[in-house]
This record gives sequence, C-alpha cells and structure tokens, in this order.
Amino acid sequence: MNCRNVTFTSLLVYFLFSFSLLSAQHNIIDSLENEVKTYTQVDSNRVYLLNELGYRYHQINPVRGLKLGEEALEIAQSIDYKYGIYDAYNTMGSNHFTNSKYAEALQSFFNALKVAKKLNYDQQEISLLQNIGAVYCAQNHLREGLKYFLQVDSIRNQAENPDPRSQMITLRNISEVYINLNKIDSADYYILKAIDISNKTFNSTEPNILLSYADIQREKGNFNEALEALNFAINNLEQNGYTSSMISGLYKKATTFQKMNVNTKAFKEVNKGIKIAQENEFDDLERQGYLILHDIYINKKDYKNALEAYHEYKRINDKIYNQAQLNQLAQVQAQYEIEQKQKDYLLNEQKLELQEAQLERQNWIMMSLGVGMFTTIFFLVFLFKSNRDRKRKNTILTEQKSQLYEQQQELMVQTEELTQLNEEVLSQRDHLEKVNINLNDYNNRLTDSISAAQIIQEALLPFENRMKDSFQNNFVIYKPKDIVSGDFYWLVKRQNFHFLAVIDCTGHGVPGAFMSLLAYSLLNEIVEAEYESDPSKILNLLHAKLIKAISYTRHGKKHDAGMDIALCRMEYLENDDCKITYAGAKRPLYYVKDNQLQKISGTRLSIGGNKRNRNNMEFSNSELSLSAGDSIYLTTDGYIDNPNKNRKKFGTPMLEKLIEAVHGLSMTEQKEAFELALEKHQGNEAQRDDITLVGVRI
Repeated sequence: MNCRNVTFTSLLVYFLFSFSLLSAQHNIIDSLENEVKTYTQVDSNRVYLLNELGYRYHQINPVRGLKLGEEALEIAQSIDYKYGIYDAYNTMGSNHFTNSKYAEALQSFFNALKVAKKLNYDQQEISLLQNIGAVYCAQNHLREGLKYFLQVDSIRNQAENPDPRSQMITLRNISEVYINLNKIDSADYYILKAIDISNKTFNSTEPNILLSYADIQREKGNFNEALEALNFAINNLEQNGYTSSMISGLYKKATTFQKMNVNTKAFKEVNKGIKIAQENEFDDLERQGYLILHDIYINKKDYKNALEAYHEYKRINDKIYNQAQLNQLAQVQAQYEIEQKQKDYLLNEQKLELQEAQLERQNWIMMSLGVGMFTTIFFLVFLFKSNRDRKRKNTILTEQKSQLYEQQQELMVQTEELTQLNEEVLSQRDHLEKVNINLNDYNNRLTDSISAAQIIQEALLPFENRMKDSFQNNFVIYKPKDIVSGDFYWLVKRQNFHFLAVIDCTGHGVPGAFMSLLAYSLLNEIVEAEYESDPSKILNLLHAKLIKAISYTRHGKKHDAGMDIALCRMEYLENDDCKITYAGAKRPLYYVKDNQLQKISGTRLSIGGNKRNRNNMEFSNSELSLSAGDSIYLTTDGYIDNPNKNRKKFGTPMLEKLIEAVHGLSMTEQKEAFELALEKHQGNEAQRDDITLVGVRI
C-alpha cells in the first residue's frame, strides 16, 4: 500500500517530504494525465490513477489536485472501494493543506484516519497522525502538533525495521517545532539524527533536512554554514519542481541575510519568494513573506514601508484565519474522539457475543459426541474413557458458563450504574444550564450597565474636533483594559492657555473609572471655577481636594486611592513659538526639539494615596519653549508596562527609541507606528493595564 505524507509550510516550515527521486516529477504527471484521459472505465484502477495524480499535484497545483481527489472519492464510494476512499481523503487533505484550507485539511485527514483504523492500515495510520500534527503546527498550535509527532516517533522506534524515509520526516518535523519553540539544543539533536539516517541510507543529505539544519545554524550565528546549506537545498528543490519548499528556502535565506545586516540581499530573496507565492496562489507563504519583509524594514528603521508590509500581512492573515475556521477545527477533533469511543464500546459488545456463541457451539459438539459414543456399544471401553473426558470438559464448560454469567451480571450492574450516573449528569447539566442562564442574564445586565458607563466616560473625553481646535497636528491612543478605564486625557482652554493632561488613576475597570470621574470633576473645578492656572498649584490643590473627597480612614482602614498625572499649560506666542509650563506626578514629559529627544521627569509623588507623608513636599514647574515642528508626548505607564509572551515589559528604553525613530513622520503615521510596535510586542498576550498616549506637534 502507498502511504503518503502532506508537505506543509509556516513561518518555520514543517515538511512531510517524499524522499524518492524527484527529477522525473513533471514527466510522471504528464504520463498520469494521459492515462486519466484515456482510461474511462469506472473502477478501482481509475480511482488509483486519480489519487496518484491528485497527490502529485498538491505542491504544484493544489486546486487541480483537489478536484482529482474529489472525483476519486465519488467513484470509490459508489463501488465501495475502501482503500480508494482512504486514499482519496488523504489526497484531498494534502491539497487543502497546501492551499491553506486548514479546517478542510483536518476534516479530510480525520476521515482518512477513521477508514484506516477500520481496515487495520497501521502504516497509513502513522502517516495520517503525522499529517494531523502538521495541520496543528501550521495553525501555530505547536505543542499540539509536537504531541502527534512524538507519538509517531515513539511508534516507529518500537518497529523492528522502521522505514528510514519516514523516520527522517518525523525527526525533521520535531526539530522544526523545537526551533519555533526556541529550544535550539533539542532541535539540533533531532535534525542531526535525521542527517545521520539520510547519509547512511542515501549517501547524501536530503534538501528539506538541510533547510532545517540551516535554521539551526542561523540561530547559532553560523551564517556562512547556513547559507551554504540553503543554496544547495534551494537549487535542488527548484530543479525538481517543489515550489512551496523552494519558496520557504528563499525566506530562510532572506532571514539569514537580515541577521547579517545585509538588507539588500535580504530584500532580493524575500521579494522573489513573495512573487512566486502570488503566482501560485500560496496564501500562507505569501503571508509569511510580508511578515519577513516587515521585519527587514524595521531593521532599516523604514517604518513607513514596514507599515505597508504589515498591512499586507494582516490582510492575508485575516483571510486565512477566522473564528469560524478555528471552531470547525475543534469540532472536527471532538467528533472524531466521540466516534472512536463509541466504536470501542461496540467492539467490546461484539467480543462478548462472540464468546457466548463459541461456548454454545462447544457445548453442542460435546453433547453430540457424548451421545454418539454412548450409542456405540461395540466400543464400550473407548466409550467409558470418552464419557469420563466429556464429564471433565463439561465441568470446565460449566465453570466457564458460570464465569460468563457472573460477567454478564456484573456488566448489567455496571450498565445500570452508568444509566443512573448519566441521569445524574443530565440533572446536573440541566441545573448548570439554569445557573448559566441566570449568570448570563446577570452578566448581560452588568455589561449593559458598564457599557452605559463607558458612554458617559467617553463623553467626558475631548472629542477629535476639540483636540484639533487646540492642536492642528495630534494623535491619541486610548485603549482601556476593560470596558471602562482608569486612564483619561483632559483638555481645557481658558483665555490664552491650553491645558493638556494625561491621568492614570489607581486601578482599572469600574474602580478606576470612578476615580477618573472624580479627577475630571476636581480638575475642572480648580481650573474653571477657581481660576487657577499655575500647573504646580493645580496639582497641589488636586492632591488636597482628593484627600478630602475620599475618606482614607473609613472603618479604620486606609486606602491607597490616588493618581499619576502629566500636566502641560501651553501658551502660543506671536512668533508661532509655544511656551510650555509642565508639572507632573510620577509621569514624565517627552519633547522633541531640533530633532533631539528630551525628557523632563515628574515629581516622585502621586496625587492622593497613603504611601507617604508629604507635609513638606510640593509639586514644581518646569518651563520650555518649542518652535513650529517640535513635538511633545504624554503617556500613562500602561504602554511601557504591557508584557510579551515571555512576560517582558515594553519598557521605557524601547518607547524612547521608538519616539526618536518615528517623530519625523506625520501624526497619523506615528499613531500607526506606536500601535504596530505595541501589537507586535504584545502578540497574543492579554493587555495588562489601561493605555493612554497623546502626541502633539507644535
């Protein structure tokens, strides 16, 4: 039987590669095309031809390959050709995979696995487990994919004569996963095992193994060795028509040049790969290319082109991954597990029925033999001996029947217990559903209330037109961690002064939102009702009023409610210069003057709180003069505190480098650059705190 593995790619590529000689690939396809056209009889031979041709197309023309697999499946089902059904599902899964249709690929492979299990196709089961692992890895579910690959490796290690080609496939897949998990030593261990098998079997190293070997050498800093391996592998793959593998090699080469800071060569390789991916409609490979292109532009500090590359990456990524597809993946695997459990239960029942039938048949034979020997008077001595044997066997049979009866009784008791347990589970489920309905209703009402609070809070923020009235060029990044926020930004114009502040109140969510409303009210009271215009005095008054407004010793318990703030008073002069008076509570002012980034740190005190005694401590002012084209930046600590997957914060140094890099862009482009940098750093990690960042160009 023919056992196929699907080839697949991701940012680091997981290939299930056919290690046969590839030089005659196109001639074989042409030959098969002619056979499919001339052989029109609807039988197992046509199913074989369709599947063989469809599979060979999966890296070259997956759309054509899928149609051939679907035709093979239709014929195989109509003539009840079991192996053809298995092979057609595998062919369809391979072509779905190359075409980035991951939910459909997983469905096809699970369907093939069900047929293979039913027909006891052990080798095909191993191949399909590997293909399923490949799908999970392509979806970036690396640990789930690694589980399947390690399972396959364990099965093959236990075999008496494992197939070396299959072993190399599995070892390379495991190595690629470890590369993606940044476990280079583990990746190196498995790829060296694959190279050893390849050299012993074929007297050379297969090109796809060299791609993984190059990844490891690049991560170790051995760039020349990595490039040598990549050049050999890319030429081999291109000559033999393995387009998707060759594209991945080009991307790896571009990444290696990027690590070497040879950006010109990196651009050449990645753009070549993107063009070939577009020509072949390989969405996943095109997506990878734009992400690598984005990283190269970032390395050059060309943020405008980096944004354009990232937009293309996001467009293709959204096309490939959507929530409906992810749900379908989970549903497919759950359905497969349920069906397997049902089959195991039915198989146990069939085994029990077979044992009962065998016992009845044995009893009938013994009785017939006994009667026959009893009627044969001539052989009395022989009859006596046979009768004694029959009694002994009947005793054994009686014991077996008794044991079977006990087993049947035990099974009935277990069945009754299971039925009772099922009823209890159903009852608990119904109760939980009622509780869940109540919780959902409560949650909906609570969410509605918080959403209403969000509308109120957002109404207090300066609208875009208000910001533009005071500052023609500005941007605002405002990202609450929850529905409502403990951060807010504040703008008031009084006489010739423009007051601009960002405020970070204690907590986030509902508690932080209440504090923000209180702070908003107190600031308006101080500036607009009491006519205070000195920033340091505004902060001193805000501190005193906040302490008075909140009982810090209520019920004998101290509270630490407070806030950090960066406050600027801006006064435009006749020569278009701007005089800025700044006061801050633990939040700095960043400004760019004459293309140089400067920073004024705030006083190391918070507004309110009970952590320190500040009887003799006051806020102070700092003054500066900016000209047209200069910029200021105010931010809460949410931006720099946001973690990545390794729990590392974005940090103040990265923020300052980013301001230095993008301050020359337009304010709209700066906003996109700040959002992009944060998104890339954060990845899939949850937002840690409310985020506010305001930029103004004079």
